[in-house]
Amino acid sequence: MKKIFTKVRYCIAVIILVSATAFSASAQFTVSTVGSNAWVSAATTDASGNVYVVQAVTHAGANDNGAVLIYPKGSVSPTVIYSGSALPFDDQYGDTDRFPFGIAVTSNGDVYVTTTFDFTSNFGGIIKLAYNSTNGTYTESSFFAGTQSLASITALAVDAGNNLYCLLYDQSGNNDAGSYEIDEFPATAGIPQAANITQIHAGDALHLYVNALNSPDINSYSNLTGLAVDPSGNIYVADAFTLSGATSVDGGHVYKLTRAGSLYKASTYTTGLYTSAL
Repeated sequence: MKKIFTKVRYCIAVIILVSATAFSASAQFTVSTVGSNAWVSAATTDASGNVYVVQAVTHAGANDNGAVLIYPKGSVSPTVIYSGSALPFDDQYGDTDRFPFGIAVTSNGDVYVTTTFDFTSNFGGIIKLAYNSTNGTYTESSFFAGTQSLASITALAVDAGNNLYCLLYDQSGNNDAGSYEIDEFPATAGIPQAANITQIHAGDALHLYVNALNSPDINSYSNLTGLAVDPSGNIYVADAFTLSGATSVDGGHVYKLTRAGSLYKASTYTTGLYTSAL
């Protein structure tokens, strides 16, 4: 597997909260800054509007760890719910690119975070921060450990049924060898189950990362970090795009996987917009 970030900075200096004041075709939004110099690699919200982020602890740029913080309803006073060695956070300038890129929250308050990977011996995975509603604490444990064939998880999303979805690199690939795929961890009683990991198939229209695999600029393509699920269970995923230094121009795609029962049909949703988050 090739290293697929090339000098791209994923550390966000400012966390911006966009709040809707009306839900209509002409909805108005208010933008406010809830954190600065934050060095954030992943962010999400829960149903109550709390903002969860993964950010660097020391901001040293190397040999750092990530912490998971909650900004209650977008306030400027976050609470640290996890800080430890399970989330290495290394090299802000994209040389080794060891960042946790995915975070998601289920309805019971459990938080899932992707771990970093180095493309050689560390294949990444997902940790779970189990929420105790009685005392408001979180307990960290390993949820899913990547392998050489299923590695490098770069995005997470949760649907209305608390099923957890991820983007991961599949060395063999049922559709395209050495490409990315969407996998689901179906929930039992509202809790995602790692043992039940299932690949999402959506027909021949979905070929993630193949644009990079077929390009001489493969080392100048982004990773895949955009994944979302709408209330109807349709999945949206952002494909790779070229970064600075590439000899070609490819703004990537966003694909929509329309759900019909247990099946999905893929279609191109947008093209050429350099989408990195959904």
